[in-house]
Amino acid sequence: KLIVIANKESYAYWGKEEKYVWMGYAFEKIKDTQYGELCKITGLRSSGRIAPELQDTQLKGKLALFSEYPAAGQPSAAFLQALLANA
Repeated sequence: KLIVIANKESYAYWGKEEKYVWMGYAFEKIKDTQYGELCKITGLRSSGRIAPELQDTQLKGKLALFSEYPAAGQPSAAFLQALLANA
């Protein structure tokens, strides 16, 4: 239910960076947290993806926390559970 992306370079895989896109997920920002930006996956980008033939994803509606370890520190299990409970 919650994907933690804890490496800035992997943002490109997910499509979080505008300049570099691989899978190209589309996101809706929910809020900033002490550990990074919490987003909801809303689908796939319409262009710029590696596999434009894919039209949908089973990750739609799932949460993603974009963090940068170790700069932000590691979120605790309690923090992650609270994110899920309040999202």
